[in-house]
Amino acid sequence: MKKSFTLIEILISITLFSIVLLFLYQSLDITKTSNKFYENKLNTLIQKNNIKKLFQEDIAQASALELAFDNNDNTVLNLKSSNMFHNSFYKYVTYLISKEDSLMRIESLTKFDKSSLNETFFANAYIDTIAKNIEKLEVAQAKDNADIYTILYKQEKNERVFFSALKIDTT
Repeated sequence: MKKSFTLIEILISITLFSIVLLFLYQSLDITKTSNKFYENKLNTLIQKNNIKKLFQEDIAQASALELAFDNNDNTVLNLKSSNMFHNSFYKYVTYLISKEDSLMRIESLTKFDKSSLNETFFANAYIDTIAKNIEKLEVAQAKDNADIYTILYKQEKNERVFFSALKIDTT
C-alpha cells in the first residue's frame, strides 16, 4: 500500500493554515494601528517640546519684553532678543495668533506694531508658523517675580499646554 495524503487531509491542513494566517494578519494589523497611534503621540509631544523650548529661549534671552492683546484677547508677545534663527542682525521677535489660527513667530528688524505695518516691515522680517489650529495664547508675568512668565496655549482638539519661562538678567 502506498503512503500518501488523502484529499480530505490536504483540505484540512490548508484550512488550518488559512486560519493561522488570518490570525497572524489580524495581529499585524493591530500592531500597525498601535504603532501609528504612538507615533502620532510622539510627534505631538515633540512639537509641544519644541514650542516650549523656543518660547523659553526667547524669553530667557530677552532684553525687553512687552505684552499686548489682539481683538480675540490672545496675547501678542513682543520682545527684543538675541535668539535669532534667520538673521542675527534682527533684534525683535513677535509671537501672535494669525487670522488662520496659527501661532506665528516673526523675527524682524523693527518692532512689530499692528497699526503701522507696511511692506518695508515684511521685507525685513522672517515669519514662521510654529503651530496650527491654535484657539488661545496667553502669556502673563508673575505678580511676585517680574522675571517669570507663564505661557498657556490651547490647540484645537488637544489639551491646554501650560509652562513657565524665566527671563535671565543680562545686565
